[in-house]
Amino acid sequence: MHKYIFNIVFQVMAVFMTALSLCGCAKDAVIGFEGGEMAGEAVDAAIPDTEEKIDNNDAAEEDPANICVFVCGAVMDPGVVELPAGSRVADALEKAGGFTEFADKSYVNLASVLTDGQKVYFPEEGEAVYECSGEEQSGQSGDGRININTADKDLLCSLPGIGDAKAEAIIVYREENGSFSDPEDIMNVSGIGESLYEKIRDLICAD
Repeated sequence: MHKYIFNIVFQVMAVFMTALSLCGCAKDAVIGFEGGEMAGEAVDAAIPDTEEKIDNNDAAEEDPANICVFVCGAVMDPGVVELPAGSRVADALEKAGGFTEFADKSYVNLASVLTDGQKVYFPEEGEAVYECSGEEQSGQSGDGRININTADKDLLCSLPGIGDAKAEAIIVYREENGSFSDPEDIMNVSGIGESLYEKIRDLICAD
């Protein structure tokens, strides 16, 4: 009899212990889930900040560099102006306050794309012919480009990548072969290849 009662008590205790064990696991699972959810939320909260930083960096890299050009002649406020890369002569004119009343408004091509360090000269009415005829002495056109057919050594040396030796070679070439018919003909000069021409193509003319 006592053995029968003992077995019943043992079975009840076993069931009770099993129930306690199951409750403990469930509680741990809930705590673990909540903790994981909180950790996931923390990670999710951090991701947008990272993406935003990446986007900001990309935007900074896409911003074009500014250029500086010297605007002079018949403009209201001559001087050096700063503009976004890819700007045109019309933009430089606007920065310089526009034409004076004496300006020759059709002489300079306002649609020309500007390059860093360029000089843009706006002549007065009646001065354009003088500028054109005087180009052989100055070696520079009305829009600031250097004429490779008439520029002297010092002016040629002001071009990027052109030193004393290359300037001398340009002068010797045109003396022996005549004037350049096109700016790209400067690549016929020894020491001036395509990569150097790409640097100076917008800064020279062969009029």
